[in-house]
Amino acid sequence: MIISRTCKKCGLKKDINDFPIYKKTEEKELRRYRRAKIKSTNIDNNLLLVMKEETIYCPICRVKMNDINHHPKQYNLDHIIPLNCDGTHSIDNVRYICRNCNLSRPKNGSDLGGILS
Repeated sequence: MIISRTCKKCGLKKDINDFPIYKKTEEKELRRYRRAKIKSTNIDNNLLLVMKEETIYCPICRVKMNDINHHPKQYNLDHIIPLNCDGTHSIDNVRYICRNCNLSRPKNGSDLGGILS
């Protein structure tokens, strides 16, 4: 169902997502949903540290990773199936990859064989 509103400035009917205030509300709900998903997890920080120590090379591009902030080879926690595609924050769905590979992955999970959402 598409909800439309009348714009007060131009008088045209627009989709509710065209109004910035509704976009911000939607983004807040998405962030709240993701935080709640991460809180209900079977991963603790010690397990993440062990995973990080065991992963020396990026499994995608095979470059040696480091801990320098904002460096292209920095460790990044990656959700194999993204949270916004109903992936979970569980040990089976997370891995460490380099920052370049994590930023270049599509947000909809389409690199896993089709769009997941």
